[in-house]
Amino acid sequence: MFAAGECRISYGIDATTRRIVAVRSERTHRGLKQVTVLDHAGPADASSAAALARMRDEAQAGCAGVSACMPSHESLTRWIRTPLASLAKARKVLPSMLDIQLPFPIESCSCEFVHVARNAAGTVDALGVAARREDIERRLALLEDLGVSADRLDHEGLALWARSVAEVPPERQAVRIVACLGEQHAVLVVGQGPEYIASHGIRMGLDELHGGPDRARLFAQRARQVLLSLPPSPADTTVLWLWTGPGADPTLTGHLQAALDGVGSLRFAMHDRPAEFLARALSA
Repeated sequence: MFAAGECRISYGIDATTRRIVAVRSERTHRGLKQVTVLDHAGPADASSAAALARMRDEAQAGCAGVSACMPSHESLTRWIRTPLASLAKARKVLPSMLDIQLPFPIESCSCEFVHVARNAAGTVDALGVAARREDIERRLALLEDLGVSADRLDHEGLALWARSVAEVPPERQAVRIVACLGEQHAVLVVGQGPEYIASHGIRMGLDELHGGPDRARLFAQRARQVLLSLPPSPADTTVLWLWTGPGADPTLTGHLQAALDGVGSLRFAMHDRPAEFLARALSA
C-alpha cells in the first residue's frame, strides 16, 4: 500500500471483463498531467498486456500507485450526523452509528470515514464508506485476473463526484446528478453544490440499456426514485444532469433523455471524454 501524497504518479483503472481503461496522472509544476495509456475492449492482446506490464513495473518500483474502485452496488456511503461537538468523541462513536445503518454486520466489513468535520451548528458530521470484505476480495481477485494489481480501492460514486465538481465547478447550491453509463452497470451520483449526498447503483449495463424503449423506461423509473430522494428545493429549480461513462454517446443518451421527459426539471450536459472519465477520476 502507498499513502496519499507519496507518489507523484497514479494510475486509475476502470476495469470490467469487457473493457479496461487506464489513465496515468502525474503531478508536475504546471498541475496534473493526465494521459490515457490504455483503452481496450475484448480479450487481452499484446498491446494491452504491455501497457499493464509497464504500469506494474512502475508500481513495483515504488514510483506509482494504482487505484481501482468498488462498484456502487457492492459498497455504500452513509452520512452520519452526531450530536457531539468534539471530533475526538465523535470518532469513537462513529463505528457504532454506522453499524445501525448497514444492511450487514459491521464486523464483516471494511469501513472508512472519509470526512469528519463540524457543521454550521457546531456538531460533527461524518461520511462513512463500507463494503463487505468478501466483496472486496472478489473485486481484487477479478482485477488480478485482468492483470491489474491495485494498491487501493476507491468508492465509485465518490470518485465520480470528486472529478465531476473538479471539471465542472458547482453552481452555488445547485443540485446535480452524475450519471455514469458503465459497461456492466450504471450509477447515479447525487450532490448539492460541492457536497456529495449519495450514490445509487443501477444493475443495467450497455447491452440492456440498448435493449429498446422498455429498458429505457426501467432506467427512467429508477431515476425517478432517485429524484424523489433529492433535498428540498424551489419548484422552479433545474437539476443539472451530467452524462459520463463509456455508454455516454449521443444516441443512447438521447433515448434515455426522452424516457426521462416529465420525470423532473432536468438540464442535460455531458462530461468531456466520457469513456475515460471514471479512470481519470480514480487516477486523480
